[in-house]
Amino acid sequence: APLSTAAASSPAGRAGIAVGEQIVSAEGHAVVGAKAKELQPFMQKRVGQSVHLRLKRPAGSEYEVTLVAIAKSPHS
Repeated sequence: APLSTAAASSPAGRAGIAVGEQIVSAEGHAVVGAKAKELQPFMQKRVGQSVHLRLKRPAGSEYEVTLVAIAKSPHS
C-alpha cells in the first residue's frame, strides 16, 4: 500500500520519502503489498541502526534509500 504519512522530521521525511510512494523491498526482502504491521520486523531498529529500503514512486520509477533510526519523540 502507498505510504500515507511521512513526517518531515522523521528519517523517512529527511530522506525525501513522500506520501504515495510504496516500499517494494526492505533489507533485500520483497514486501510489495505488505501491510505496515508486516513491515515492523524490518523497521524496528535501535538508535543508530540502519534499514535499507527500495521504494517506488507513483510515476513508477524506483530508488533505494538507507534510513538510520533515531530516538522516538515523546509525542509519537
